[in-house]
Amino acid sequence: MSPIQNPIKRLPVKGSKSFASLRVVPLTLYHVDVWMHQIQPVINRNYCSAITDPKGRVRADIGWDWYRIWDLASIHDLAFMGRTHRKTLRLCVVAVPDKPNVTEYDYFPVGMLTLVPKFRCNAPKEGDRAFTWFLSNAPKETYDQYLKGKRIEGVAKMLLDCVVQSAYDIDGSGEMLLRAATEGGKHLRKFYAECRLRQLKYSNGRITFFRRKYPEEYFMLSKANAKILSRCGDPLRE
Repeated sequence: MSPIQNPIKRLPVKGSKSFASLRVVPLTLYHVDVWMHQIQPVINRNYCSAITDPKGRVRADIGWDWYRIWDLASIHDLAFMGRTHRKTLRLCVVAVPDKPNVTEYDYFPVGMLTLVPKFRCNAPKEGDRAFTWFLSNAPKETYDQYLKGKRIEGVAKMLLDCVVQSAYDIDGSGEMLLRAATEGGKHLRKFYAECRLRQLKYSNGRITFFRRKYPEEYFMLSKANAKILSRCGDPLRE
């Protein structure tokens, strides 16, 4: 059963009229193991950060350690015991193989996500919004190596949709905040802009008590644009 009520369930396959079946499942340490042994090395080997080579094949998630990300979520949750919606939601988007008698161990992770459905922040005014904490989608080399070249399009945008849906599940507005890591460079900022997220200004000031620096690295999805993002995914939810 999906941890969110209305997830996207299929995405188009590049160069084909077909669609790949997907599921949003709770992120487990099994998924983390698979990601860290089979996917993260592919990212580290084939890509670079915008800090080291702005003109290279840039990704923000170079060197990410999902075991550490898991631990960060656990530490965060200790501070919000008894406040369910302010705790971390760990999600994984998995590709479902087209074969009989499929088990959860046949699913292959193509997207990883940690988020907080109800996050108090100043962006641009004080209020509760969904917060995208860590987000990563499998690179194209992964599909060549593990999924017979069947490249699924739109996983990163689907992960953003998961954040919006998590807000709707608790009667939130769909507003979302995230930080565009410097390592992702202009390509990451362009992607977020294409998804209708608006970059905050330096004059915004602190985001939270602990997030006081570089407010211009944060992007905000408004209530109206959250609805648009969600509507774009509606035909893919069945």
